Amino acid sequence: MLGSMQGSIQAMPLMDWAETENGELGTALQPDPAARMLLLPRESLKFGGRTPGPDVRLGPLQVRIGRRPTAHNLRLLYRRRGRGIPEEFDVYWSHEIWMLHHTVGLLGGEDSVEATGLEYEMVLDERAIIQGVLPEERLMRGAPGGTHCRADILLNGRIVPEFTEPAGEELANLAGGALQASSRDDVVGRVWLPALTTHVSAIGPGCHIATWLFRRNGGSLEGCQPMATTLLLDKHIRTLSCKVRVRLQAEGRSGVAVPLGRSNWATLDIDLYNQGAST
Repeated sequence: MLGSMQGSIQAMPLMDWAETENGELGTALQPDPAARMLLLPRESLKFGGRTPGPDVRLGPLQVRIGRRPTAHNLRLLYRRRGRGIPEEFDVYWSHEIWMLHHTVGLLGGEDSVEATGLEYEMVLDERAIIQGVLPEERLMRGAPGGTHCRADILLNGRIVPEFTEPAGEELANLAGGALQASSRDDVVGRVWLPALTTHVSAIGPGCHIATWLFRRNGGSLEGCQPMATTLLLDKHIRTLSCKVRVRLQAEGRSGVAVPLGRSNWATLDIDLYNQGAST
């Protein structure tokens, strides 16, 4: 997922049908007009163009920044359930509440460097005001099925500990997590996200910059980590730009964190009203 790379949300590439020697129909991706006559065996096809290298590589250890963030209009999700916005939330009539969902992945291997800390920094367009961030340590839960974060999202975008009311049907899939409907009038829904560790520090509300620090005592961080950010945006904003980068840490002597490496900034552009996963 090194180098700053553009990652706008866009339509899937076009595909051409071609007949192979044995008469079977296969699909050949056409990333370059000059290659239109080239027939590729199906097992060699790669979708989405050239695959970028990892953003950070330390021997077998690789870190990739997800370059396909999704944005969900929370009030629209709420209205689609046939419910009107309560009067106390009319103060936000000139703004929309969005939930931005993004990911980062760590993949190790035999004899990998042990990365016991991962810092993920996101700088949004200055017009955005962050209302809440997930995951965060106060909302973490440990369970036999794995560590996860659970919280309720209010109509103003604030993130609070889950209420006692059970969650309902799924409103949005969040890369291993989910946003589920709630029976409360002031709650858009309940969100839960898997987490690599219970030790998560996060800051961001009231600003346009968010930072997460994931730490593990003993053993390396590894796997996919989804994150969610609720945003207050003026209704006239149609596109949103942000840049993200990651830093890796290892545990040194006396428990002091030692920097391992960091990525360059990756730029992500989101067309809020023209994306496959928007609502």
